Amino acid sequence: MTLYRFSIFFIGLCAFLLLSPVSFPSADDEPTTYTIGTWNVARLSLSKRGKKIIPDVANVIANKLNAKIMILNEVSGDKVEGEPVRESKTIMKLIEELDNYGGDYGYIITASGGSGLRVAILFDKNCVELNAEDELDIPEEKVQNQDIFSRNPLVARFTFLKDSVRMNDLLVVGLHLASGQRLIKNHTAAMDELLGQLSDLRAEGKICPDDEYDILVAGDFNSDFIAEKQRVILDEWFKEDYDVLATDNYPCTNLNGKELRPYSRLDYMIVSSFNSEHNGLYGEEIDVPEATVWYSLAGENEDWVSYKENFSDHFPVTVKVKVMDDTDQRS
Repeated sequence: MTLYRFSIFFIGLCAFLLLSPVSFPSADDEPTTYTIGTWNVARLSLSKRGKKIIPDVANVIANKLNAKIMILNEVSGDKVEGEPVRESKTIMKLIEELDNYGGDYGYIITASGGSGLRVAILFDKNCVELNAEDELDIPEEKVQNQDIFSRNPLVARFTFLKDSVRMNDLLVVGLHLASGQRLIKNHTAAMDELLGQLSDLRAEGKICPDDEYDILVAGDFNSDFIAEKQRVILDEWFKEDYDVLATDNYPCTNLNGKELRPYSRLDYMIVSSFNSEHNGLYGEEIDVPEATVWYSLAGENEDWVSYKENFSDHFPVTVKVKVMDDTDQRS
């Protein structure tokens, strides 16, 4: 090709490229996601320590995690005339702090709780709507000399909101199993009971419609589901197409040891899976195999001692869930 012909070709090519519409990825192409988290906040109350750390806990939830739904374990609850009620001045103080960051938070909490510490679910009403909720009333059942649920599980169905428009919904379950990884039989009995309870809820159709298969169960399981001996706790769940959002390299979520360090994997998220028979979160609204464990809250130097003093001996665990049209078939 002569230089003249090449010049004409080059000029024409440039003109074509300049005049042709070119599409680049934009922020609008990215799916909207809302973060759901779980955090054992280690005996959070209105004690002197609690009042000191509550503002920082609120800052983490609102700004670091940006959580729209947050399961909290070991939160102090209230009593009226000596009887536990489903209210918490501690959570109300936390919400006062959260209001500083522009949210509009609500909460639900169990009445039951070992040592007066409860399971709670905090949610941002700007982004999610609470449709129904209940504390599961599970009769006392002792296995390995401990009740399988000293804190009853807390169940809630939420609908995601996008620009005030109702989008997809899901069932969220917060729980806290008995302390001790040796309690394999106890934890197995608890999880089997919970699976049956969820089936009953779907059959009743009050909290969980019979075609709702978008389910997330999270909290402090006091079990290491990566360890083969403890993974059997979830055998029945795996048969029902649930997945644990954790790979073999899942980080420890709890601090312990003489020289304080990440020590145990106790906090998890279990989600329903999408398949040919029904919808589910994993494979549809959730596309990552592992939840995020927030070591970064300990700082670049991984100051575990300061983190425990200022927050908890557990790290938050979160996952992003897509906000999308609801694919459940409603009759």
